[in-house]
Amino acid sequence: MDLGVDIEHPPPTNDLIIDSNGPLDPAAQRSIQAALSLAINVAQDSCADTPLLHLLRSSLSSSLSDQHLLHLASQLIHSLDAPLGIPVENFHDARRFHWEKPLQGSDAVVKGGYATLLNAVWDDAVRTGKVSVLHEHTCVSVSTKDPVKCIVSTQRGQLESKVVVCTAPLATLPSIQFQPPLPQHKQEAITDTKTGLLEKLIFTYSERWWSGDANPSFTLLPTTNSQHTPKEILLSHVLNVQTFSHPSLLIYLPPGAIRALAMYSKQDVQRAGAEVLAERLPRVAGVAHAASTPLAAHLTTWKKDSTSNGATTTYTTPQQLHALQAPSTDGRLGFAGEHTEIHNHGSVNGAVMSGFREAHRVSEYLSRRASE
Repeated sequence: MDLGVDIEHPPPTNDLIIDSNGPLDPAAQRSIQAALSLAINVAQDSCADTPLLHLLRSSLSSSLSDQHLLHLASQLIHSLDAPLGIPVENFHDARRFHWEKPLQGSDAVVKGGYATLLNAVWDDAVRTGKVSVLHEHTCVSVSTKDPVKCIVSTQRGQLESKVVVCTAPLATLPSIQFQPPLPQHKQEAITDTKTGLLEKLIFTYSERWWSGDANPSFTLLPTTNSQHTPKEILLSHVLNVQTFSHPSLLIYLPPGAIRALAMYSKQDVQRAGAEVLAERLPRVAGVAHAASTPLAAHLTTWKKDSTSNGATTTYTTPQQLHALQAPSTDGRLGFAGEHTEIHNHGSVNGAVMSGFREAHRVSEYLSRRASE
């Protein structure tokens, strides 16, 4: 499906790891990256009900005899916190780690942001003349008690249909009342499946002031244990920093930092983030210091957004995702969203694929019902 949305395929990135003394020696960086990659592979192949952090540390100890490199690699473990959505030390069962098949296709950035893609999807659907988009209708309950029709109650009234597909994010499902109640195995999956904690801190500059290859990424290792200020909180965590073809930097805030920063204002966090980047990233020679002052900053707040209550699913099992995916009420109530895709959960890919899956299922259901 071509929606006429422009995308950008980012070139491969070259990660630069930075500790308290600056960028690591290339040989040292290669050593700790190779050791951590091996440790991750060992954890993926493990069938033991063992904490993930224990497996990773044990493998690193076997691979690295140099104590300084072992210390750096042990810190680098926490570069996994942000993509996992939970601190590695809270990953108590390694069997839940990276069991999924790799995502298919290539990664791309939507020019203009994901709102551009969503608007294109809505516009394409509305042009068919078969779709109505109702804004600011917060779902309160879904009833499938009637054998013929489904009733969706919102804060603005009721809607009736033959079939309902619920695409509410996982963390918001408990706020919807389903009548009759959802099957017990689905209720347990909703309760037990974790929603990750991830926020993004984004800065835009007048020019690129940081040095590195054409498309570098940076991993900033901790330089302090103190957490008395927003800046210290950021400095005490491993920060994954992404660059773009335009002069912008993005910090993926890990769960520990997000919780500690919750008591501070957006402005305080943005100011601290800008200072950390200006002080720790290598600079292009001759570029004025003022170039590292951002023109604009943005901090996401998905955890505080009542329409999401967090990021995406994490620390889950195939069995839980199967339960979340399964339709109920003889197929009249379906579920879609990243949390319902087995091998693509936690991604835009998963959300899109679940939509195609449910569209196909509902089409077959309605055809079968019409022929009865």
